[in-house]
Amino acid sequence: MPVFFAVKDEIYRDTGDKGDIAFETVMSYSLHPLYPSENALRFSTRNSELETRNCFRRLPMKRLPFILFLFTIYPSLFTLGSVCAATINLPATGQTKCYDSAGTEISCAGTGHDGDKKMGVTMDDAGRFTSNGNGTITDNLTGLIWLQNANCTDTIGGIVKSSGTLTWAGSLTWSNNLASGSCSLSDGSTAGQWRLPTLSELESLINWEVANSAAWLGSQGFANVQAKNYWSSSSSAHDSRGAWSVNVYDGDVYSYNKLADFSVWPVRGGL
Repeated sequence: MPVFFAVKDEIYRDTGDKGDIAFETVMSYSLHPLYPSENALRFSTRNSELETRNCFRRLPMKRLPFILFLFTIYPSLFTLGSVCAATINLPATGQTKCYDSAGTEISCAGTGHDGDKKMGVTMDDAGRFTSNGNGTITDNLTGLIWLQNANCTDTIGGIVKSSGTLTWAGSLTWSNNLASGSCSLSDGSTAGQWRLPTLSELESLINWEVANSAAWLGSQGFANVQAKNYWSSSSSAHDSRGAWSVNVYDGDVYSYNKLADFSVWPVRGGL
């Protein structure tokens, strides 16, 4: 397994070459002596491979004693570990209130509720979404780009969507063929760049602090958000005849038969 270590502000991977020690700079890295929590380690991955920057920086063997000297004198400059130790940051649910079993609002302090811990990456509503002026909206928390019109009824890829809902198979074909020129898009996108979101991606749009996420998303710049079920691209492992959907009104997640008709909300981007 490749070994990763940080020297000052960069992380290197030992490529295992013989002779000169060869390293790949795989990411930027910040070491803060007073605030260890700032030492965030993030790997950018695509297709299960590390995307590298400034690849194959070579350090001659004569530099090895110097590196070992630094490690001995200033161990805080180095971080050892493997790629398996890399983590991702999940978005927070947005909950700030707490309730008991009877549904009565209570103080969150010390309860361990979501509203008490507020785990995950948070972002104020004002900075969460950016309208790109081309029929798309970027979620600055996840980096995903969503179709601004959450209920486009254009016919795309031969799939008629005049009713606003489609079967699961129809939703996939419709989303895969979406391109600039349809659904008020002027982003230059081509067929194959848009897709049906995964279950996790669709759930990331839900604000668990509000009763009606569809209305909240409308206040964030989206148009025609339906307070009903939207298809995800994720099939059900329990019964592969079904696929997962998210009710954008209250966030409920259910698996339904793929022949059911639900709303469709394409997305693009992501890793």
